[in-house]
Parts: sequence; C-alpha cells; structure tokens
Amino acid sequence: MITVKKINKATTLYHWNPKLNAGKDEILELTVREAADWGVSTNQPSRIVLYWPNFTEPFHSASLRLFAANVEGHKEENIEIGYYPISGSWKEGSGKYFDNPTISDDWGSTWSYRYQNTEEEWSGNTGIFTTATGVTGNTAPDGKQGGGTYYTGSNSGSLVSSITTTDIDQDSTSFDINVNITDFQTHISNSTIVNNGMLLKIVTESASAINGSLKFYSNNSPSIYYPRVELKYDDYIWS
Repeated sequence: MITVKKINKATTLYHWNPKLNAGKDEILELTVREAADWGVSTNQPSRIVLYWPNFTEPFHSASLRLFAANVEGHKEENIEIGYYPISGSWKEGSGKYFDNPTISDDWGSTWSYRYQNTEEEWSGNTGIFTTATGVTGNTAPDGKQGGGTYYTGSNSGSLVSSITTTDIDQDSTSFDINVNITDFQTHISNSTIVNNGMLLKIVTESASAINGSLKFYSNNSPSIYYPRVELKYDDYIWS
C-alpha cells in the first residue's frame, strides 16, 4: 500500500539574490552559478527547502519525489545532491523570482533571512546532530551568510544521492528525484528531531559541480507532478 503526502510548503533560496523570496513560484531550482561565468569571486548556488506535515499512518519506508520540469546545461555524468533535515523554522512566503521590485517585507524565507520581514538570520541550532549553514568561505552579495540551517550528521537522516546521466540534454524525466528518506521520516515520527522539513543542495557547491540548472515542479504548480512523499506499507496478509 502506498500513501501519498503532498509537500505543502516549499521555496528556493538564491545566493545571488539573497533577499528574494520565491515562495509562490511554480518552479523549484537547484543549481550552482560558476564564478567565472558571472564575474564574481565565488560560486553562487541555489537551494531548495521543503516541508510536509507530520502524519500518523504506519509505514515501512518513505520516499521523497520531485518531478523535473526543465533541465538546462551541459553533459554531466554525476550530479550529487545532499538531503538534510532543517534545524529551524521557516516560512514559504508569497514572493516570486521576477517580482519587481522585490517584496522586502514578505514573511517568507530568503538566502539571508529565516524571516525576511523581521530580518531574523539563519543561525546554528544546538542539538545532538552536527549543524551547518551557508557556504564555507562564501558570503552572499549582501555580505551575510545564510542558505538555511540544517543537520549534516549521518545519524540525523541526512543523505547524499546521485543523479547519473551522460547527456543533460535528454528528456528531463531522467532527472526526477526518487530518494529513500526512511531514516529521516522515522526520526520525525519518533520525535527524535523536530519536523522543520528538508533542505536540498548540490553537495560540492564550491567546485564546478554543475553548469546547468535542475528545475522541479513546486507545490504551487497546477501540474499533477507536485512534489510529494510516498509512504509504503506492507499490508500483505498470509492466507
């Protein structure tokens, strides 16, 4: 038996536009802008943050699924994506990438701020797991570290998974995400960690990890390919 849980809160955090909230965008973007291409000193990534409510249904395994809307870039054989439990609260917000001017008083989260309107910065949380925030040795154009606060310890339910391809120009469905998050979901169900959702990022942001952009349908997209968590439960009964 499979139970589908729709992700009801999501946004992209943009390093190169650190005060932009994109909470109502129909697309979630995972990429790294290479410094040399943009005339800056360091690479500039974007990250995705997701949240879905707690649930009471039993499960044997859980999977996170995101569906690719568009893929841009060059050939890349191995794109490593990290999945990390978020260690603090955040808000989706009502902004969009192409808002002009940017809605600076939006409640939503941005690269620089957990809550944009009060300018509450992302900060490390104490706990039983290792926490991380921002890009090592890198700050956003506004001078602030940011990009979410998340757990990195392997016992926290964080993991790294690869999208492997030899041709990034092929059909975008090859880049759909279907990753096992059973450990993370078990922590949530057992109240080992507080459910603040999950952060996705390219693992090696400081290197030339990817010249392209992975774009996925968001929870605000009218498409049937909304991001979701699938709970799998073996309800087979022997005769």
